Amino acid sequence: MPNTPASIGQGVTGLTQGRSTTDEQFELVGCLFQGLGNVIEVPETLIGVVSSISCSAHACIDYLIQQLTATAITKGFTSKQAANTLRTRRQAHRRGDSALERALMG
Repeated sequence: MPNTPASIGQGVTGLTQGRSTTDEQFELVGCLFQGLGNVIEVPETLIGVVSSISCSAHACIDYLIQQLTATAITKGFTSKQAANTLRTRRQAHRRGDSALERALMG
């Protein structure tokens, strides 16, 4: 399955350090995956959650955008108006996410 976010350095990789893995080995693996995007260390019990969220989010967002576009059109928007409205909201949302991330990360 293609991983488009990883191919442009925007992927998410969750890592768990096993008992037989040294700190040096774990750090090396983390460095290798950093080229694909964000790397987070989580307990083994959360690896499935990382996969579910990071893999499903794009499909869910795409589906939501499709449905919002279709709804706008059924309410009287042209396709172009619906696309422009959603594009503007998405850009504003991304700016907000960036500001929130900066605030959370300190």
